[in-house]
Amino acid sequence: MKRIAFIGPPGSGKGTQSEIISDLFDINVFSIGLALRREIEKKTDLGFKAQEYISKGELVPMDILKCFFKDFFKENEEFIVDGLPRTVDQAKFLQTFFKNNMPLEMVIEFVVPEESVVGRLSKRIVCSKCGSLISCVNEKICSECGSVEFEKRQDDLSEQAIRKRISIFGEEIKEIREFYKKSGVFYSFDASGDVLEIKSRLIELIQKNT
Repeated sequence: MKRIAFIGPPGSGKGTQSEIISDLFDINVFSIGLALRREIEKKTDLGFKAQEYISKGELVPMDILKCFFKDFFKENEEFIVDGLPRTVDQAKFLQTFFKNNMPLEMVIEFVVPEESVVGRLSKRIVCSKCGSLISCVNEKICSECGSVEFEKRQDDLSEQAIRKRISIFGEEIKEIREFYKKSGVFYSFDASGDVLEIKSRLIELIQKNT
């Protein structure tokens, strides 16, 4: 069984690698970021509530997040969680939700220098139609839906907001590390380098530990 969580600062490559690993092992990905963006795009009440926090570079509260993933975890025995948990409260909620039947086997922290993250996010855009992340340097069309209409994410608009998000993650991850180290499932992963190099090292890590 592969039940893995990818955590790391925004722009650390979690989303890119989760899709690659998902295709390789034929398991589904739960991305809280994508789920939130879709609700914001649909202009739902939940989306408006989440946007208030995202636009300020703050974490979306757990009472909003938990609305998104109950159905996913009921339907998937193997999975990759992209972007959760971010706090010990979230980790405890997931532990309670999984109970003894669906424990996380690996919690992998993507470690990337702050300046690299800022550089990546300053270039990042999203597809206006489906919300998929796009590199504005290398991509001219969305690989998911074929759209050519892109926009900047609200939380990527300013360097100040980006650094605030990185700072918040840096504080929260300290407790997450200790929480999962106690159960022996925490792994720190160097996510620097190109996509294919990272993919190769990540696959090796996962195959050794699941």
